[in-house]
Amino acid sequence: MIHLNLRSAIALGLAISLGLAIGCSSSGGDEDEIEATTVVAGSTVEPAQTAPLATPVGSTTSTPLALPLPTTRPTSLATPITGPTSTPIPVPAEPPIDVSLVTVPVCRTTDSNSNGVGFGTIPHATPTAIPGQGSSTTQSSVEATEFATALKPLIYAMVAVTEAADRSWGIAEGSEDLARVILFEGRRLSQLCSALSVVPLTTEAKPFVDTVADDLKARRDLLFATAELARDDSADMRSLDAERADSSLTLKALDLTLDEFAAQAGVTSVASAPFTTVNPLLSVRFSAPAGWLMVRNGIDIVLLAPAEQQVYSARGLGPDAWKLGSALRVRRFRNAEPVELSSLSLSLDALYARFGDRVADETSRFGNIDGVLRIYRDVERGWDTLVAATVIDDSTYLFELGCPDEINSSCMSMIDQFVASVVFING
Repeated sequence: MIHLNLRSAIALGLAISLGLAIGCSSSGGDEDEIEATTVVAGSTVEPAQTAPLATPVGSTTSTPLALPLPTTRPTSLATPITGPTSTPIPVPAEPPIDVSLVTVPVCRTTDSNSNGVGFGTIPHATPTAIPGQGSSTTQSSVEATEFATALKPLIYAMVAVTEAADRSWGIAEGSEDLARVILFEGRRLSQLCSALSVVPLTTEAKPFVDTVADDLKARRDLLFATAELARDDSADMRSLDAERADSSLTLKALDLTLDEFAAQAGVTSVASAPFTTVNPLLSVRFSAPAGWLMVRNGIDIVLLAPAEQQVYSARGLGPDAWKLGSALRVRRFRNAEPVELSSLSLSLDALYARFGDRVADETSRFGNIDGVLRIYRDVERGWDTLVAATVIDDSTYLFELGCPDEINSSCMSMIDQFVASVVFING
């Protein structure tokens, strides 16, 4: 079992223990490119935050999720998350990029540590579709429906990423612009590969999943080859544009292929559906709206927001310590010593120092359990990170939501919706 205290999460290698440790096992291997729980690796990742802690002071996805803000929430925003306005929000500049250092993350479409049942003897944690009332179907039909409804947002995201990247590629004016496309498309592609590994698989669906996996890996190989061209000053980064166009057609055709598969399997609808995320490793379950996509469900949980809530650019990945785009991440740290909710204050500020300045400090509710909510703002990137935290017995739970300026009017309601549905399995 791997243990990591909270100070280690803030500054890797720091010897002083702060009493918080991850309470579950890592998946191991070389998956840190997509499984890192503190800093998600990428071509522009900086060293982990090393600031010491001070003493604590105590459907479908056709439209973005934009729920009204709760009227009962106590507010103490130093700089509020703004709502809709007639004045367009200025778009921050894209971050600088070193073309010679552009890399493409690996594409893992299967969980190499899973035995087909789950993590060891623990049942594999996967999205569970919420069935409609009055449904009467065979087990085979239920499995096919779960597969199709889980895969639909993945295929939708693949198409959205491909189209957005192709648009950016088409208007890119130089090697830096092209390198940024490789950076954000490569990161997104790695997430989609990981998402495929947690789709509930059926025997009948395996050939289709194999096709999707092959197409994702082929796209990744193409990006990798293009990145190599970027590192060669004398090479033409557009020399593989014909192969890129063919790859794009293949990926975008998967949407229709999924519909055809569903029709043959007797699935009446492949519309994205709400689902419940269950993770025995973290002893937690919670609900997610239709259109959200599970990317990771092991030592931590990552759900990707629908395409309409993403910013498809290098800036849209978020701060270097995040790199997940518009997404929810759930982590648990085990407390080696008793921790009170009020004592998390400065610990959180130190842990999220690389995400910007704290602009909000509020209360939160994890189901019927008290929590806190912090908002950290990176003004230069136009990015907010919302962090809801609570303490359950010997564990501290963090629900983190990455939020670009373009959708920040709805981010508060998003995080509220997630944490309000939380059930602690052993609590």
